[in-house]
Amino acid sequence: MKLDSLIKRPDLPTWFTILNYIALLPVVLWPFTFFLSFFLFDAPNPPTENYIYFFVFIGYPIILFLSMLLSFWLYKRQKHIAIILPSLFLLFYCYLLYDILAASTLF
Repeated sequence: MKLDSLIKRPDLPTWFTILNYIALLPVVLWPFTFFLSFFLFDAPNPPTENYIYFFVFIGYPIILFLSMLLSFWLYKRQKHIAIILPSLFLLFYCYLLYDILAASTLF
């Protein structure tokens, strides 16, 4: 199955496609995160922990993209799981935003 035929299917509802694309939006911030990930090696943590964090930061867009493809593929077979997959990422982003705003001194 080609990638284009997996994403641009006529049986997918528009809201589902938009949900998956919104879940992919943090990939725009990935170059900044990738640049900052090199500073992990300056941290006093054990080197193995730094390498784990580094490879998680590098693989983050791959994880998001594969979860989007899995969500599109699962929609016909397991609609609930296909909807939950991008929703989990969106809930995680909301939690991070809440955590950042709660820790800031602006509010």
